[in-house]
Amino acid sequence: MSLASLIRSLEEVFRGSGVPSPRVDAEILAAHVLGLSRTDVHLGGGMEVSRADEERIRALARRRAARYPLQYLTGECEFHSLAFLVREGVFIPRPETEVLVEAVACRLEAGGRRPRNLLEIGTGTGVICISPARALGWNAAGTGGPRVVATDISFEAVETAALNAAKHGVENLMQFAVGDGIGFLKGVGGGEGFDVFVCNPPYVAASEIAGLQPEVRDHEPRAALDGGKDGLEFMRRIIPALPSILAGGALAAFETAPDQAGAVTRLLREAGALETEVVRDLSGRDRVTIARMA
Repeated sequence: MSLASLIRSLEEVFRGSGVPSPRVDAEILAAHVLGLSRTDVHLGGGMEVSRADEERIRALARRRAARYPLQYLTGECEFHSLAFLVREGVFIPRPETEVLVEAVACRLEAGGRRPRNLLEIGTGTGVICISPARALGWNAAGTGGPRVVATDISFEAVETAALNAAKHGVENLMQFAVGDGIGFLKGVGGGEGFDVFVCNPPYVAASEIAGLQPEVRDHEPRAALDGGKDGLEFMRRIIPALPSILAGGALAAFETAPDQAGAVTRLLREAGALETEVVRDLSGRDRVTIARMA
């Protein structure tokens, strides 16, 4: 069978199963199995696919048609123009989170002062702490770069983040640890406090989880999604603790749902924030809340 015919066949199956981006997913699965880029798939539509490769592609396609996450099938995802490893049981990075990374990187660059250290809670695949390290050219040799501490309650997430740090050459900057967001904080600052805090917390209201896409609802870790009754439970626990673990003038940044920016801003001000700012995503929705702490 030609590659073009196979792609059309998969696209039809995916469309009938309600897969959100049927053509893209068909191309990505084919590229994954054949060891090609998506550009190669576009240009090589006339190439013949062997029976063995066709069967491998169709086996993955059946799982995708059943709404199993594409990223778990391929074992990777793209974030901030970088390829990251991902696996079942670990939260899949979203394009919206790039807004958080870019907002933090932009403010650190504009400040003209390299932070001594950075803390992330709920690191998942590690994209939020690894991407700024790459974007800002932090010295991966461990001299001149900040110390980065990233925690998660999931061992699978911490292990995946460590692999991604090594993949992108910044492992010498990173310290990953399994720990609860509250219980681990007090002893992790090394006595000096952190200059930067970043977090993409669970912020989906519990009542809304049933309405999520099957890929998310049925397969991604609920602990990375469920933010309690109104989606703010995690932030109500973490934000009051920030003054005890952050240095004076530290930058704190949270990704939030669009309707949560006001509530998170209030929580940060109650915790002593001197300045707050809300950053919108490409769709014009409030996505990131940033504070300069006292």
